[in-house]
Order: sequence, then structure tokens, then C-alpha cells
Amino acid sequence: METIQLNDIPCVCKVMFSGDFYVVFSELLFEASGFMSDFNKKEIDLRFPVCAGGPFAQHCNAMITFGPADDIKYKVINLKFFHGLSGWISLIENCDFVPIDENKYNGY
Repeated sequence: METIQLNDIPCVCKVMFSGDFYVVFSELLFEASGFMSDFNKKEIDLRFPVCAGGPFAQHCNAMITFGPADDIKYKVINLKFFHGLSGWISLIENCDFVPIDENKYNGY
């Protein structure tokens, strides 16, 4: 199997209050979705505001870069969520959560 890294793919990320995390890709690119495992929801909550109401803690446009981790899984290399007031907020860079920027996220 050829290893491919795909960069800055537009998608929608849905992080549920239950902790489930789904990534949905646009039909214009390819119809696909995936379930993210082995992530810490609290780390996302520290870097991006939690929504009010509904089943989702976060439900937003995003950009994701991923590459293969093994035969059946991919690793997230970079992940950005879009916030209507603040623009793109980086959550993961080079496979690690970014340091928390207290000036950028203050609980909007």
C-alpha cells in the first residue's frame, strides 16, 4: 500500500458531548467520513469554545492533514477549526496539540 499524506483537507468536525469525534469530508472532494479514536476531548475544549445546545460540543468547518499510521488507521498531523469571530484556530500541529493561547481563547 502506498503511503500518502493529504494536506489541509476541508471537512466538518463534529465533537459530541459524549466524547465521540467525527470528521465528515465534502462530497465535492470524496464522500467519506471517519471516527477519531485515541483523542482527548478536554484538550480540544481547552483550545476551541464549546457550543451551546444540541448533541455537539463543537460542530465546525475544519482543515485536517493526515497520513497513515498503520494499515487501518491514519494519524492527524495538523487540525484547525474555524471560528466565526476568530478565524482559524490550530488545535494540532505536527501530531501534537498546540500550546494553549490564553489570549486567543478566553471562553468566548
